[in-house]
Amino acid sequence: MTNFSSPTPKLYSHQDKLKMTYCTEEIKRIKSNVAKQEKQIQDLKETVTSLTEKIQEAERSIPPPITHEASQLSAGCSSFFSYSILIPKTNEEDPITIIGSYTITNTGSAALHEPVICLEISPSAACNLTGKINYRPVSQTEQYIISDDYLTWEFTEGSSLQEARKSGLYWLKPVSNVQLEINQSLSFSPLELQISKKHVEDEITVRGYVICREIPEGQAAINSISCKLS
Repeated sequence: MTNFSSPTPKLYSHQDKLKMTYCTEEIKRIKSNVAKQEKQIQDLKETVTSLTEKIQEAERSIPPPITHEASQLSAGCSSFFSYSILIPKTNEEDPITIIGSYTITNTGSAALHEPVICLEISPSAACNLTGKINYRPVSQTEQYIISDDYLTWEFTEGSSLQEARKSGLYWLKPVSNVQLEINQSLSFSPLELQISKKHVEDEITVRGYVICREIPEGQAAINSISCKLS
């Protein structure tokens, strides 16, 4: 008869048990560290997601960039007449004279380039306009040596004294190359009008307009010269 006996259980030494205990604890420690790192990674992912959403929300709330054209305010200017009427007391043959000036001021937020004034006299034959008007071509060198204190004007291209006296429209521009800076003023002075005797009883009106590159449609003066002696 064959004798089947159960295997003898393996006996571990004390040293082996210590090694097994150490390995078991080390595995637990590693698993714990892995779990902590996975938790940290998950927390970082959630933080990144939250920050991304906040950045996107902030970007949506930022207004669109202001373009150069939109940032500029509309160009503006103001012009006015100041004048006195001189009536002769002794000699009735002496003409009635209006002496004054026409002043332009840049009231906008940018410089005004190539300013031109138009003085409209009605009726056109009622009086003659004189002032610091140059009637001959001016060289480029002369343009630079003209002082602002003695600013001279000239007729614009295509206009002349003869045409102005006929139409009553005096189109004038500064002889020197003028750029009217913010709050800077420019004056056509002295402005002198001599009223013809045969028009002394007419109502004489002088209106002013300013045209420049930035205001091509023109800007009327805030007042006008008005004279009626009858």
